[in-house]
Amino acid sequence: ATKQSIAIEGVLFTAAMDLNDGRRNWKDLLSAFVVAHQGNPDATLLLKLDEPNAYWWQEVYKGLARLPRFSCRVIAVRGRMNEAEWNALVGASHWFVSVTKAEGLCLPMQTFMSAGRPVISPVHSALRDYVDEANALIVASDEEAWVWPDDSENEGWSWTQHPMDVGLTTRHRVSWSSLSAAFGTAYRLIKDEPKRYTQMSEAARETMQVFCSDAVVAPRLDSLLRQAIQPPAACQH
Repeated sequence: ATKQSIAIEGVLFTAAMDLNDGRRNWKDLLSAFVVAHQGNPDATLLLKLDEPNAYWWQEVYKGLARLPRFSCRVIAVRGRMNEAEWNALVGASHWFVSVTKAEGLCLPMQTFMSAGRPVISPVHSALRDYVDEANALIVASDEEAWVWPDDSENEGWSWTQHPMDVGLTTRHRVSWSSLSAAFGTAYRLIKDEPKRYTQMSEAARETMQVFCSDAVVAPRLDSLLRQAIQPPAACQH
């Protein structure tokens, strides 16, 4: 494969995902960005894809083809990055964006926040642990009933065949209008309110210091490992 260089200027929004992961809600992400910035040639959305499907570009192209004419830029990057490339991407980005319907942890978001990059994100599931109004532009979402992903018992599941209380969990439906508005606000903060952006950047970094820094995680991990290697107590008869 031939490497290509692309110059990026202006405001850079970055999202990381697998297009096959239904939680990632990437079509809403794409359309909300384009509608918010269709007249802003200096706004760029970079999709960092961890995508095994060789025809991934067809999905992205079809998504873009359905949208109105726009001046903003959408860049999709597929494949693994080395440490230097990843750090360069983090350093060039202004915002990390997530529109997930459910989240277990989101390590890429934590990496960006640790580097002082605020986020555009809903606040639900594991995101409640570290996303708030100080470090993020909050996207509205509503809880809805759903099935556990990859659950063999729910294979072929449909609303008409099963009662509402069998095999269900919940996920979160993200508001498209709230997402598009957040994209617009994020752009204006970079352009017109740099002081507020800097405050959010500092808040993102401080949140990660409290949540997952070495100083916080190392003592907890040490305690856990000590418990794991401790010999079991003798049985009492």
